Formats: sequence, structure tokens, C-alpha cells
Amino acid sequence: MRPCSQSPVRGRARPAFTLIELLVVIAIIAILIGLLLPAVQKIREAANRMKCSNQLKQIALAAHNFESTNGVLPPALLGDPPGAAITWNYQYYGTLALLLPYVEQDNIYRQFNPQPNLDPTATGATWYSSAASWAISFTRIKNFECPSDAEAPRAGRIYFQTDAQPSGASAGFIEGWRFGDNPPYNFGITNYVAVLGGMGRIANAWDPWAGIMTTQSAVSLGQVTAMDGTANTLMFGEYSTGAGRRESGEGSSATNPSRAHAWIGNGGLPTAYGFQTAHWGTFSSSHAGGNINFAYGDGSVRSLKKSSVTRTVRSAAGYGDGEVYTLD
Repeated sequence: MRPCSQSPVRGRARPAFTLIELLVVIAIIAILIGLLLPAVQKIREAANRMKCSNQLKQIALAAHNFESTNGVLPPALLGDPPGAAITWNYQYYGTLALLLPYVEQDNIYRQFNPQPNLDPTATGATWYSSAASWAISFTRIKNFECPSDAEAPRAGRIYFQTDAQPSGASAGFIEGWRFGDNPPYNFGITNYVAVLGGMGRIANAWDPWAGIMTTQSAVSLGQVTAMDGTANTLMFGEYSTGAGRRESGEGSSATNPSRAHAWIGNGGLPTAYGFQTAHWGTFSSSHAGGNINFAYGDGSVRSLKKSSVTRTVRSAAGYGDGEVYTLD
């Protein structure tokens, strides 16, 4: 039997793109990417805004659970009495540190040594005098960080013990303390802080516009309901490291680094300055359009326009001023 044989088949030339055709295809792909990118960014920002709102709501609900357990809402800061100079003789934990067990972070809370004394007037060792608490303060807690503020973890200066202080009979100022620049002081940061009210409670003419949570406060939800109402009073708001760097002289250069706030010892921010220009001492937002998310005393989350009138915002921040306002 003879093996079969086949006639050789001549190869055919394969078609190929010309250089011009290739460039046209690349140009079309580039155009499509350019058209799709804004849509992708818009979807991503919408997701970030939704996540930010949800995190803010969880913090507000944690404050409700704290009140259910302890009879009062947490103070903004375990610090010196309203209007008093700093003595360095208090614990100086902030609201978020006290809320850790209520936001599924009790494993971190249990490591504080000593744990915070929930009596807001109690004196004693500061959190940073304990090696254990000092080490914990560098922990990043994702639920305290807005996903739209990518700059916050790299902030050059991170403040703790943020609080309002009086300046005469009818004025006040916001102060924040820091240990040094980052690095090496890269504390865990937060984009969510308590609303102090106009200037918090500072023992002068600003006190009628004091917020739900101020230094050494012990306010119940029942008190808020009986006065201006929980649905009408701001409780927590956003702070944006990125916005502060863009819109103010603070953090505009390497010699003026951006500012953030430490979750362990932030004492809240006032509304006396409004939102017109972002600053380390004002509420601000990293979201498109600049609208700022706030959690109200009833746990709802709504956004306020950056252009909101300062006088109106002051009324919304105070829980006992008796003023009627419209935020639209």
C-alpha cells in the first residue's frame, strides 16, 4: 500500500492594517475613552457620596445608641470646662473615640489604657500619656474617612483637641493642637466631626447657639426634642482636607501643609464662620459641587449648600436657640 501524497498548497498573503487605518482606530478608541471617562467618574463620585452619607448616618446612630446606654449623648471633647484655659489635666478624648464600641470598633476601644471616664468633667491622665493609647491613635479607621478625600491620610499636620474658646464677652475662636508634622505624627484621621453650634459653649454671648455636643456637655435626646427638635438640629458634619488645601491659604504650599483632624481627640467644629471658604476650622466637602453632608439629631443625613447663609446655618447648629430657619 502506497502512502497518500498531497500536492503542496501555496500560502496566501494575509490582509493587514495600513498605518493610516491603525491611527484611525487608535483615535476612535481615544475618543470613546474620553466620552466614557466623565461618566465613570460621575458614577464613582455618586458611589463615594452615598458611602460618605451612610458612614455619617452610622456615626449619628451610634450617638443615639450611646445615649440609650448612658442617658446622655457623648460630649464633643473630654476637656476643660467651657471658657476655661487648657490645663492638660483632662482626658481629651473626642466624640468618635467614645463612639468606637457603637460602630463595631470595640476591639480598639478595649485597648485604651485607661479607658475613657465617661463623666465629661472627670480629670485624670490624658490619652497620650498612655503608651497603649498613643499607639492606638495611629490606627486608621476607614469608616471615619470620606472616600472622596484622598488627601486626608497624607495631611502634613493632624490636629487633636480641637475646641472653641472665648475672646472677650461676645467673640470666640477655634483652636487645634498638634504634636508635630506628619511624618512622623501620622495619626488616624477623620472627615466627620461633631457640630459645636455657633461657637460651642464658651461661657459668653455665643452660648445661646451652642450645639448638641460641646466640651463637657451631657445633653439628652429628650432635651433636644423639647427645644428645637432633633430633625432641625445639626449633629455631625464633613470636613475636607482637600477642600481646605484648595480654597484657603492654609496648606497652599509645602511650607503651609494641609491640615486634617485626628479621630481620637477631635472636639468638633463651629458654624460661626459659615462654609464660604474652606479652612481647617470650618466644615467643607470633597464632593463634586461642594455640597456638605450633615447628620441631624434624628439620624437623617442631608447636604447643605456651600453658599448657605452663615446666620441660617448658625440657627440650624444650635439646639436651644428657638430660631426658625429654612435651608434651601
